[in-house]
Amino acid sequence: MGVEEGGAVVNFRVLALGVFLVVLIAPSPTSAASVKALDERCIINGYVPDSSGTHVSQLANNSIMFGTQLFIETDCGSYTVFIDEGEGVYVSENQTFFSNVSTTTRTIFIEGNGFNMTWNNLQFWPSNMFNGMMMEYQNDLLIIEGDYWTIESIRSHEFFVAIVTVFASLFCSLFVVERVSGFLHSRSIGKEITGVE
Repeated sequence: MGVEEGGAVVNFRVLALGVFLVVLIAPSPTSAASVKALDERCIINGYVPDSSGTHVSQLANNSIMFGTQLFIETDCGSYTVFIDEGEGVYVSENQTFFSNVSTTTRTIFIEGNGFNMTWNNLQFWPSNMFNGMMMEYQNDLLIIEGDYWTIESIRSHEFFVAIVTVFASLFCSLFVVERVSGFLHSRSIGKEITGVE
């Protein structure tokens, strides 16, 4: 009986080792599929720089872009660009598309051989608005209005809170606890004298 059980354990180990080696040696289908998928993919990139060149807005659905100079780059081959309901502009093999767009432009559609891309609900703002907003924001950072605590006032407040906490705990421990313990002690002495339980 023990020999058969030992043989079963050995057979199981040999089988497990064989399965492990087959899995290790066999080519992974996911890696082959991902290489094939990467070969078939291409990238479409649309962006709008501001006039100073310090900020670039990436095209995305439901987004606001600061600037009205549209650039589209791709490695997908030749393509046609449609801005809103206008006529399409053909762009030859992997060339960068450039166009000025208006602040009322809302949709950009790209169509090529076997691919297309649409950006919807776009809003283009003049690039000087971004620069003005950033300058206003930086100016607002320097304006100090209202009542702000200085580091010295925070430290003195913390010190005051610590002192009040110490005195409050002293008061509780010396007076309240002493009175309660004194009352309980005198009550227990009274019970001993009178013999009342």
